[in-house]
Amino acid sequence: MSVNLPGGRVYHARAAMAVMLSPASTRDPDRLTVQLPAAGLGTTSRLLTQYAAAWGFPSNEVTAWHASAAPSASAGPKDGTGPFTYSTRVFTGTDAGFVHVEFQVSHDLRERDFVITALFTWGTPRL
Repeated sequence: MSVNLPGGRVYHARAAMAVMLSPASTRDPDRLTVQLPAAGLGTTSRLLTQYAAAWGFPSNEVTAWHASAAPSASAGPKDGTGPFTYSTRVFTGTDAGFVHVEFQVSHDLRERDFVITALFTWGTPRL
């Protein structure tokens, strides 16, 4: 799928799911989430490194994330009884005009998979 953004920016991805959301049923949508298919640590890390270069967040944040995720990716318990069974990290990209861009990576220790979700928000105040 392709998402055309302000300033001629385009986000391309093979999406498992894309959803537009609204804060209330009577208001227009103010965010789009694009969830990519689950992948292993290496594939996820490479894609986040590409996103860092393309979307303006520090690649050393991806390196730090990879280092912290690597032990749990290989040693996480299959029965989910470890100290935690899920983790999330958000990387904030450079805004594309009025659209705020973030990439969230989630890790389920039980499944040992990583999922990247691209988050695009507009028209709502950020805290």
